[in-house]
Amino acid sequence: EELALSGPATELIFRRNDAAPLDDVTATMWLLEALLQDGVETPVAGDPATLLVESASSQAGSLIGTTGCRTLVGAFRASGNQVFLNDFSANGDCPTSLRAQDSSVVSVLGDGFVPEVNGGELILTSPGNQGLRYRATTEDEVAALPASTAPTDAELLAGVEWVFTGGSGPSELIADPRSVSEQQITFVVRDGTFSGMVNCNSYGGQVEIGAGQWSLTAPDATAEGCGLELDAIAASYLAALPLMSEFGIEGGGTRLTTNGSDIELSFERAQ
Repeated sequence: EELALSGPATELIFRRNDAAPLDDVTATMWLLEALLQDGVETPVAGDPATLLVESASSQAGSLIGTTGCRTLVGAFRASGNQVFLNDFSANGDCPTSLRAQDSSVVSVLGDGFVPEVNGGELILTSPGNQGLRYRATTEDEVAALPASTAPTDAELLAGVEWVFTGGSGPSELIADPRSVSEQQITFVVRDGTFSGMVNCNSYGGQVEIGAGQWSLTAPDATAEGCGLELDAIAASYLAALPLMSEFGIEGGGTRLTTNGSDIELSFERAQ
């Protein structure tokens, strides 16, 4: 199992590198059951995440699959026991609740993985002790599985009050009004609308939400004067809102960031 090369003052030790068991992997539909990190398993969510490998030769072939929210297509080559994708694409959009899972699947497949088959189970391991555990399945079984129960971004946002913590743009910062006053800016999404308080005024508008993307109308706001400095902050914030096109929820649901037109706005979940 080992090869030793010796010289006058040096010895090199090599471990046997068996070929990847592609014959045992190909032509089988595999269903993702868990993400692996340092031996710890995390169950998967979303739509059924599958993998189908087709071998064009003993050293190369193609694969198709899903992450639970995006589709995957790739071509691979095998080198020893490791499989490398030399052409790989992921298509579609993922809600916030599935982005970590999507990233793990893409990372394991894209970084080069070692496949191991044990009966009806397939383990893919990549550098960094990341891995994926699949089990053999059939197209009929996959078709009969329930649809995704992962919450959409609209459901994650619904009714949650966010407090503005500051923003940045190509030419200026948008300050958090709490840095100069007890006033604050809040933001809530509910039933296709957004609303909140911008210092001493209320505001609102319409919003259409997709997976990590949204479109906000120019907000309507009341016009009571709150003070010159606060009014300037409010004007910058309200002008930036309809320019926002992408958003993300991070920190276990405690932070919201949105960006567009080289401007980024940040929020924290209200206590």
